[in-house]
Amino acid sequence: MRARVEIYDQLIAEKLRRWLELCRQIPFTRKSEYPLWKARKNFWALQKRHPDLGFKATDVFGNSPR
Repeated sequence: MRARVEIYDQLIAEKLRRWLELCRQIPFTRKSEYPLWKARKNFWALQKRHPDLGFKATDVFGNSPR
């Protein structure tokens, strides 16, 4: 992705928040085209590449109904 240095981190953080939101949805009420495992995988891949943005790998289990 090409962006100015000033907004690059904000764009990556927005992507992380989007995948995190998809991960935290209740599986039976989800209205998403992405399966839960794929949303988690995408979040973890972005989080691994950008650990300095403050997201943790365990955040995907934050609001789990289990």
